[in-house]
Amino acid sequence: MVLPVYISVEYLGVGLYTAWIFVTLYVCLLAIIFRWRYHQGKWKKTRVIEVHSPPIPPPQAAVPGVENL
Repeated sequence: MVLPVYISVEYLGVGLYTAWIFVTLYVCLLAIIFRWRYHQGKWKKTRVIEVHSPPIPPPQAAVPGVENL
């Protein structure tokens, strides 16, 4: 985002308000795209935690024969 705004302000001669308009339009476009992707519902089928995970073993003593306090 920085490079296109810098080029448009320095070399193309657009004003700072025009740069802010472009940035605002870009953020709005991203919001529309993310909303569309959210409403597709593919995220509901994503598996983050497996159902059949192995059990976690109990912690071992740091020194054999000595219990942890």
